[in-house]
Amino acid sequence: DISAEGAWDIETGSDTVVVAIVDSGLDINHPDLAGNIWINQNEIPDNGIDDDGNGYIDDVYGWDFVDGDNDIDPGQTSSGDAAREFHGTHVAGIVGAVGNDGIGMSGVAWDVQLMGVRFYARTDDPQDLLIERAVNAIRYAVDNGADIINASFGYDFHYSFYLPSEVTDALDYAEQNGVLVVCAAGNDAMNIDDTVFAPGGLSNDNILTVTSTDRNDEFISAFNYGPTKVDVAAPGYS
Repeated sequence: DISAEGAWDIETGSDTVVVAIVDSGLDINHPDLAGNIWINQNEIPDNGIDDDGNGYIDDVYGWDFVDGDNDIDPGQTSSGDAAREFHGTHVAGIVGAVGNDGIGMSGVAWDVQLMGVRFYARTDDPQDLLIERAVNAIRYAVDNGADIINASFGYDFHYSFYLPSEVTDALDYAEQNGVLVVCAAGNDAMNIDDTVFAPGGLSNDNILTVTSTDRNDEFISAFNYGPTKVDVAAPGYS
């Protein structure tokens, strides 16, 4: 539906581009992803030392802000919610599963570096904790060389109309460093022009907000919309 085959005749991606998957974790050993996993070349694996001085020890493939360690594998959630356990890996496959290799599927970019930054794991985590982790994850991605951040999440502040300053500061930080942030518009059937929604509802020039269409290229009413805040729609249902 996005005419990928025609685009691939022109461009299939670049292994110099780093996309941070800020999500629920990333299976770095997945056979269709392993060849495109980002590696922190300034870190010596498993020596227990912060070789590159970025504040994170042995962050060879990214960082886990849920457990505070370098293991970005999603593992098993306490709720046993498979959709959340594997969401980040699923998203990474759409972005950059190795293409034309006879295995599984092809990502939109056949050649890309996928950085795993885990901030989300459990449905019962309070929103303020999730926001703190998300902010730290965005800043980590920027500081460690991400060109693009994929943020397939969003928070509705409709009732409070208060957006924590650390959220806007993190997105401003990404913008100041030339990092594109691709955001989900959300799944709440609301107009995000009329509410406080982040990160997809912010007005930074580096934010690209995406809503969902079905197999017939029709908008799905269950998803968010917004004439000024939503930039583009892409297949995401059925």
